[in-house]
Amino acid sequence: MDLKKLLRLFILVLQLCVFQIATAKGQQSLVPSEKDSTAIKKLTTIEGYIVTSNIITIKYHTLTGVDPLKNQNWVGIWQGSQILYDTPPIRKTLITGTTSSGDLAFDSLSLQKKDYIIGYGSGEGNDKVSATIYFRADVLPFEPGLSFATNLNVLDYGNNFLVVSFQTPLGNIPRSNQNWVGIWKGKSISSNGINLIKKRKINSVISSDTIAINNLNLTRNTWYTVTYALGSLFTDIVATYTFFNQ
Repeated sequence: MDLKKLLRLFILVLQLCVFQIATAKGQQSLVPSEKDSTAIKKLTTIEGYIVTSNIITIKYHTLTGVDPLKNQNWVGIWQGSQILYDTPPIRKTLITGTTSSGDLAFDSLSLQKKDYIIGYGSGEGNDKVSATIYFRADVLPFEPGLSFATNLNVLDYGNNFLVVSFQTPLGNIPRSNQNWVGIWKGKSISSNGINLIKKRKINSVISSDTIAINNLNLTRNTWYTVTYALGSLFTDIVATYTFFNQ
């Protein structure tokens, strides 16, 4: 077995052992609860149904202000229970809507009695999948698929640090896919990054992890927003966590 295959095997074992369990019930993640239960969380989500063996209907909700068409958002379907980042989906459809929420239908499919997973992504490749719907092989018509969304929590914070946990789809390698966490001053984020305090690249090789961010100098009685991005750009932000530093 060559070095590349050994590395891929090692990464897979880590993903199966740390923070995350992929079972027949879909993707589940083992992470602690966030420190502030009053925090405001916003995620990119999708939900859907298999109507017939030829049609799947999908509803999506992105972050406020996102233009799916401009950001090259898409939905793709793979056979199996996990997104195959190194394999093109069997069907891929671009989102043509320009508002943050919408719906669409996959038609002309030929679904078999097998597992399927749909991913909501952006860009030309398959490396920015933010949310998924998993359909088991025994799913019934109009039975909803099991949804998963990239999300993050602030587990603890002080004057100068944040401890942040994140969950992304199983199979994502944050370090390879240029994932990063941003800390912004205020309850919103700017498109030009003017209120961005710090940008921290994720060096993890597992899809869910916990990191510490230091040297922040947070101000008391101030709102802050933590963001998770699946690529290097501000338009790659797919989840936010806003809290008040008392």
